[in-house]
Amino acid sequence: MRNRLIALAVLGFLTVLLAGCPQTQPPDFVLEPSVTGVQVHQGGSATAVLRIEPRGNFSGTVTISLKMQDGSDLPAGITYSPSTVDVSGSTAEVSLQIDVAASVPVGEYRTNLTATSGSISHSVGFKITVVPPAGTLDESFGSGGVTVLNDLTQEQGENDFGYSLAFGDDGAIFVLGRSGDHLVVTKLDDKGQPVNDFASVGVLLLADLRSGEDGRNLDLDRAILPLFGGDFLTAGYAYDATNQDDLLLAMFDQDGNFVSSFGSGGIKTYDNLLYGGSGHANERAFSLAPDAGGVWIGGMAFQDDAVKEQALVMKVDLSNPDSPVRAGFGGPGGSSEYAYSVQALTNGAFFGGATNDGGQQGAWLRVDENLADQGHGSLPDFRGGRLTSVAKDDQGRFLLAGYASNGSDLDIVVERTKPDGTLDTDFGNGGKAQFDAVGGSPGSDLAYSLAVDGQGNILVAGRTFVSGHGNDLVVLRLEPDGSLDPSFGNGGVFTYDGGNGDDGAFEVALDGSGRPVVVGYSENAGGDYDMLALRLVP
Repeated sequence: MRNRLIALAVLGFLTVLLAGCPQTQPPDFVLEPSVTGVQVHQGGSATAVLRIEPRGNFSGTVTISLKMQDGSDLPAGITYSPSTVDVSGSTAEVSLQIDVAASVPVGEYRTNLTATSGSISHSVGFKITVVPPAGTLDESFGSGGVTVLNDLTQEQGENDFGYSLAFGDDGAIFVLGRSGDHLVVTKLDDKGQPVNDFASVGVLLLADLRSGEDGRNLDLDRAILPLFGGDFLTAGYAYDATNQDDLLLAMFDQDGNFVSSFGSGGIKTYDNLLYGGSGHANERAFSLAPDAGGVWIGGMAFQDDAVKEQALVMKVDLSNPDSPVRAGFGGPGGSSEYAYSVQALTNGAFFGGATNDGGQQGAWLRVDENLADQGHGSLPDFRGGRLTSVAKDDQGRFLLAGYASNGSDLDIVVERTKPDGTLDTDFGNGGKAQFDAVGGSPGSDLAYSLAVDGQGNILVAGRTFVSGHGNDLVVLRLEPDGSLDPSFGNGGVFTYDGGNGDDGAFEVALDGSGRPVVVGYSENAGGDYDMLALRLVP
């Protein structure tokens, strides 16, 4: 017992003694990259932050290396810097830059990122994904990046156009367009392939349209919306039995079945919205924007005997579509007005369009929830043309796209305004960016749609004249300051020529992976137009 007590006492003494002595940790460090890999465009570069935290009073030079996971060197054309990092007393953070030559094949390269100093070495897996240059066709979509659809309603030789698009939860693409004299919706999967059993026959017929119209002039901006629960809403017009245009809303599910509880079998039309039932009235919807429980609609209305058109502004409660709130601006006795695009606000909506007050030019209108005018005006920077599309960035600024006359032809014009509506002089030249001959040839350039990506870059889609081609589809990417992004396409410009005549874009939108998807039209060898969809590398 006595020996046991002595042993316990000695053990206790040693424990106290050791507790009072500092514990020494051998020099070491921790390697922490900010990401597990990077995506790099061919001919481009990408960066990741490396964090090296010293432990145990480590101080010295750390060598950085990247090798394939099988121990072999990186493929020719992939380089990195820096190769060393000095760590002295505190955590070091450096930017690791990965450069990829244009000759490096597209693909995934799985590497080990290793940091070494003397006998200390730490490695982590690091994936380098090489993708085609930004602003080129995404060849995983359709055929070489492009899907062309013709004779959707089985009427040979008819024209087909894609006006607007929306995405389903699974990445499917729903395209609102025209086939012959019909307003239609068709569906593509996320690879750009037609879904042939959509609406049983691959196309959902919404309404008849006026015959003889040039489909290149029917501008619908974001006129198809995904709704909560997987349904979709579209807007446009229907040519009725009295030879007038009725504003049309249609609701359908992701399989192409009309939602029978909405309107009459999924279709709701409106006539004489502004004129009290007198005379022959025509109404068209051009654009939709979601609002709590409903939608905002921008469009136009006129009577057969009226000289002027009115901008039609509506708000529809989708649970009670029979009682829309609406108002008209401009028209009889004044100027013709058109509301081509709409963006919802917290307490109202912002509309962009055109007026012929003082000559054809752009126009804007802001209304409150009751459609009371909260401000309006003309936009002379769009003189001789019109404002076609409005978007809002993450700072609440409005981006306006369209076209204007330069005295001899038309130029693409993009403006940015502050939330209060005044021009943002940090954008372009005093708030405006104007682009002429973007396809490389003198001639008209027109913009019909714009979208803002996650980095604040602005995508603008439309058409441009190219000598020897006619009109080509065009997509511009602007940096947040309004200048062309040199890393996209050819100096900020992507063009598409189908090889048979005129091509153009009506809408650009970003899918869930940030890839630009464009819909429009392409002239075929027979001289009529096919619906076109394409996807670009972001």
